[in-house]
Amino acid sequence: PPVFARARALAGAAGEVDRREGWWRQALGLMPAHPGTPGLTLRAVRFDDADGIPQGFALYRVALGPNGYPARLELADLVAATDDAYAGLWRFLLEMDLVSEIAAPLRSVAEPVRWQVADPRALRKTDERDHLWLRILDLPVVLGRRRYSAPGTFHLTVSDDLGFADGEFRLTVDEHGRGDARPVSGPAAAAAEAAADDVRVSLSAADLASLYLGGTSAVTLARAGRLSEGSTDAAARLDAAFHTIQPPHLSTWF
Repeated sequence: PPVFARARALAGAAGEVDRREGWWRQALGLMPAHPGTPGLTLRAVRFDDADGIPQGFALYRVALGPNGYPARLELADLVAATDDAYAGLWRFLLEMDLVSEIAAPLRSVAEPVRWQVADPRALRKTDERDHLWLRILDLPVVLGRRRYSAPGTFHLTVSDDLGFADGEFRLTVDEHGRGDARPVSGPAAAAAEAAADDVRVSLSAADLASLYLGGTSAVTLARAGRLSEGSTDAAARLDAAFHTIQPPHLSTWF
């Protein structure tokens, strides 16, 4: 768990969740997920730095082919708290004798290993799907909790069939990336605010949730007809503010 906590800080990606003790016991094979599937086939490798401090680990299984070899390596988890640990663990897996294929589910869409191998074409992304869903309830609190990449003033008209996040809101982002979101009350106030704001957009609470972690583009939503621009380049400017260095990533089933 301490290595996992440091790895989350290194990655800087939104979307990851804490792992409870029960999760670790199941992942390590100490508490099988299904009857008859013991964790005895699970193998582990740990990366220690020059000072002997654990900085990463990988959990994997090796499944033999029809005739024994070549084998397929199934990566259950790879966690690295330093770039050296990440590179070292992947080198260990990729250079394992008699293994012809590695399957690595739940990895990031921006996995660095693609740029660490001599032949990037040997790596294939075979599946990409949504993993974490968000539901915004208290919009001012939610927008005030994250950091932003560009300053600006944004007038958001949000539709929510359940009413939790429905309404008009003014999000102000300062030069330090801090955001302050407040509801705009009353038609007259809304008109006045909208006239003064630089950026005006209309979208649903579901689409705002997809933008929140930085993994979806406002421009893409606008082209898909899911976001309406009320000012010039509104979607592009919203993207600039909501941009994150790393795409969101969730490596933990729950």
